[in-house]
Parts: sequence; structure tokens; C-alpha cells
Amino acid sequence: MEKVAIVGQGMVKFGKHTEKTFVDLAAKASLRALENSRMTEKNIDALYLSSLFAGELNHQVGTASALVDTLGLLPCAANRIENGPAAGGSAIREAYMAIASGVHVIVMVTGCDKMRQVSNATVTDYVATMAHPEAEYVHGVTLPSLAGMLARLYMHKYGMERKHLSMVSVKNQKNGCKNPFAHVQQEITMEGICFEPESEINNPLVADPLRLYDCCPVSDGSASIILCSAER
Repeated sequence: MEKVAIVGQGMVKFGKHTEKTFVDLAAKASLRALENSRMTEKNIDALYLSSLFAGELNHQVGTASALVDTLGLLPCAANRIENGPAAGGSAIREAYMAIASGVHVIVMVTGCDKMRQVSNATVTDYVATMAHPEAEYVHGVTLPSLAGMLARLYMHKYGMERKHLSMVSVKNQKNGCKNPFAHVQQEITMEGICFEPESEINNPLVADPLRLYDCCPVSDGSASIILCSAER
């Protein structure tokens, strides 16, 4: 088994990118990874593109091949990996195994989703299709509602309180302020989202016991890494 190294990375700021297509957004992060690795498009043996809803929300399939064409990576192999929220990790795993087994030497992995050009109701519905189609989805289950039930079960089993969830939110928002690529860069306080009278307005209920700052924002964004045989 070959040892594998990460030799390049690139990312775009997450948020709303109305001016860019899905492939444009994926290409921007990929080009930054290429530049960071000091390689050229001719060095890449294979591309793994991870995306949850490229076809459903952007009306485009074959996105891995489209990205290969856009970047001029031909005759690079093109593969799209879809595995729900774990799509990015699965794409990295496939790239790692391809290099470790000797099939490829240098592989690009790019993750991209563009979810802000449709309504929140549409996004919520598509995300809900990750639930069981007959036992859950048809009864109106959404991912926030499932997460809310699991959070309530955790609170019952382990004694977690609402304030503990808010502590995680405060920590996450503080870390986001340190990241120039983060979608939201705004610090919050325990008082503002949990204790003060206006906290009900600042941090409204989404799916009991989860509130606004317990949930991730719907976003457009892309990130890319380049993996290589450590010997190479």
C-alpha cells in the first residue's frame, strides 16, 4: 500500500453565489488547490467530485465530467460521489484508496453544493428525501425535526439542558468569526440567545428543542484538496 499525502488545498467563501454556476464555483476552489500544490492540470490522474444536490437543485448532472472539461484536466478520470452529508469524506476515502492501491498517483477531490438559488422550503424538502421514503418522509418528517427528536432523547437520557446546546452555538459562532471562508461571521452571547427576554426573537424555535443557532445555514460553497503518492 502506498502512503498518501495531501499536497494542495483551495476553498471559496461560503454564502450566496448568484453570479456563479455550480461548475464555476467548483472550478474556483479546484484552481486554488492546483495553484497551492504548484501543479498543473496535466498532473492530475483522476477527479472525485462530491455533491449532495448538484442535479436536483442546479439542473445539471455529469458534473464531474463537466468540471474536468472546465479545468482542462483531460484525459483525467471523472467520478461523482454522493453519500448524503458524508459525500465529501467518502470522496476523499475513494481518492485515498485509489492512490494507496497504485491505481492513480495524483488525485483531485472537490466538494461543491449550490443551495441558495431555491427557496428554503424547496431545500428543506430535498434534504428530507434522505429520510426513509415510506416510514418518515411521507409523514412530513424533515431533517431538523429528526434532529430535534434525537436532541430531546439525548436530553432525557443524559440530563443535557437547553443552555448546553446554546454553549455549543456560542462556541461555533466565535470560531466562525476567525474563519474568512465562513458563511456567518457574527459572535453571539449566551444572554442574547438563551437568557434575555429578546432571546426568543434572536434565536427562534426551529424544531423543539433546536433553535436557529443550533442549525447550519443553507449555503453555496466549494472546497478542494489534491492527494498524491507520498513517494512521488
